[in-house]
Amino acid sequence: GMSYSDYMLMYHGNFIVKLLSCRYCFGVWLALAASCLIREPDSLALIYFGGQTICSAFDWLERKMNDD
Repeated sequence: GMSYSDYMLMYHGNFIVKLLSCRYCFGVWLALAASCLIREPDSLALIYFGGQTICSAFDWLERKMNDD
């Protein structure tokens, strides 16, 4: 059971793949793009931490479902 990001890192380890497979790096770039799109640069931290919270909730839910 290997995740897709682990597979890509193992077989295609260039800079772009490393950047996109890191949850935190990808989150920063997405938050930066979103805050630029809505023209609210002050909301960068809120968008980033909100996204990380959502990802953590999905990870927790997945672990909870696999434990049952």
